[in-house]
Amino acid sequence: FSLVAWSMAAGVLILISAGTLFLRYLLPEKELRLELLFLTNALTAILGIIATVNGRTAVTGVSEVDWGALTGLIIMLAGGGLIGLVIYKYRRIKTNI
Repeated sequence: FSLVAWSMAAGVLILISAGTLFLRYLLPEKELRLELLFLTNALTAILGIIATVNGRTAVTGVSEVDWGALTGLIIMLAGGGLIGLVIYKYRRIKTNI
């Protein structure tokens, strides 16, 4: 199960990155992308209100923390941030030359 979960996580990471690039290609204007972001956030908020039944959520939470998964998430976030910082610095140096 762990292999399937990590494989799906890697697939989602790749899919989100590719989806971002495809969305920039599909909607080149920044204003349209911001409007789409606003509409999806509004839809998420509305569905979040509708999904709760009588003030209760459909699934109860767990009280224990999976420290391995939390560590993996923190490592992935730090790695993504580091890669983003390197790309930002590279583009900044490239445009200044």
